[in-house]
Amino acid sequence: MIIALAGCGTSDSKSKPPPAPTATAPAAGPVTCNGYTKGSGGVINVFCGGSAKADGTIGQTPFELDGGSCVHNITFMSVNVGVLVGPDFAGDLPDYFGIVLKPEPGPFDNASATIDAVGDPHALTLSGTLDKDMQGGKFAGVDGSTKVSGSFSC
Repeated sequence: MIIALAGCGTSDSKSKPPPAPTATAPAAGPVTCNGYTKGSGGVINVFCGGSAKADGTIGQTPFELDGGSCVHNITFMSVNVGVLVGPDFAGDLPDYFGIVLKPEPGPFDNASATIDAVGDPHALTLSGTLDKDMQGGKFAGVDGSTKVSGSFSC
């Protein structure tokens, strides 16, 4: 694999200008959020201090999160709010909302989402509608027999 990667570093590739950064790519985000530190103790990433919001219900329990970030590019749109943890995290789950969908206004299906906002993790596929300006939308889905619905905005 090292040999294959070394082949990519020819003088031809050095003569081309580097690709321009995407205007919608976020700057380096915060390292800590609500007492959690990115890269420490099973914390994968933190999304605080931004303008993104998500709210809704899981079953009959409401949730409301704010301070996250949105990323738009030609192949996907993502909204992340709160603290994303991995399988090696120990303790009570911090609040988190994340959704990835196609950047096309109007109805959507098969958007991947994770919501850890009422004590239990929910990984599910959502359907809904992305606003014309792609700065928000509504979603709905089911995790087992638990209905999930709400909205997000950037």
